Amino acid sequence: MIGKTALAWLLFGLAVVADPPPFSAYRLVVERNIFDATRQPQREATPREPEVRPPPPVAKTLALAGVFIADDRAVALFADARQAVVAVAVGQAVEGLTVALVDSTGAELALGGERRLRVAVGERLSDGGEGVWTVVGRAAQAPSVQQEKTERQTASQAELLQRLMERRKRELGQ
Repeated sequence: MIGKTALAWLLFGLAVVADPPPFSAYRLVVERNIFDATRQPQREATPREPEVRPPPPVAKTLALAGVFIADDRAVALFADARQAVVAVAVGQAVEGLTVALVDSTGAELALGGERRLRVAVGERLSDGGEGVWTVVGRAAQAPSVQQEKTERQTASQAELLQRLMERRKRELGQ
């Protein structure tokens, strides 16, 4: 039989020989202090499901780029957001809009039921991401059209300058 002293030495010796754990091992004792007056029972953390939000609606846009009328056929040319041009004849649909009428100034679109929308050549349409189509303004001009206008203005300015110089020469008698 082991004596009390031997038993104490054996227990004390084991405690002395083993390396004490680091302070981080006692983190639970600090967090769940049994002497804290505001202590609450530990609750299992329930994993929350991530909130799934629908993506924001993307607005569709169309621009009436032009019209083509020949003989008994009338076609409206629509450009989408990617500048892809789609030819739509009377009675056909583009983005859910049915072309009801095409004339030299624009097109009339049926939006379902009795609602119709008049679009002039060069105007832009948008559904605002909600499916309600409205005219939102003029479409930006293509770079080639802008360049042509600039060239015409430059040419007309040069022509005007030439005429003024010739007039000045005549006035001076040269």
